[in-house]
Amino acid sequence: MILSMRSQAMVFLTASAVGFAIGFIYDVFRIIRKAFKHKKILTQIEDAVFWINVSLLMFYVMLQRNFAQIRAFNVLGTALGMLLYFLTVGRVVVAASQAVIDFIRGVWSSIMYVIKIPLKSLKKLLQNVKKHAIIKETINSKENDTVCQQTNVRSGEV
Repeated sequence: MILSMRSQAMVFLTASAVGFAIGFIYDVFRIIRKAFKHKKILTQIEDAVFWINVSLLMFYVMLQRNFAQIRAFNVLGTALGMLLYFLTVGRVVVAASQAVIDFIRGVWSSIMYVIKIPLKSLKKLLQNVKKHAIIKETINSKENDTVCQQTNVRSGEV
């Protein structure tokens, strides 16, 4: 089907908007990777899921806008949208998210530090209690052995 110049321009703008959205979605994956360390296999799985979804999204958009015909201006518009995202808003999104991640990690470290102080003291206290209980048990055991020996000597069983 032949598209008018106006329709082609709309398809190009739509492809550019989709490219911009794809850039944002990719940044979400990058931010998650920065926040939580991944093994290489999980990163590869995430990438595969991302590109499969991008392919489905692009097919859907092309199906809706230009009868699923792949044209150079579709690909060019998508690439341009991604490029615009990464060169403009993408930098701000990644920098801001890194600041948020660093802030949350700092708060989490502070909370864990505050929690660890009494836990360390409690651990030391429990170790001392355990140590004294073992010493007391050893002393009582020795006293019981002595009492038993004395009783055995008196009864003539030794």
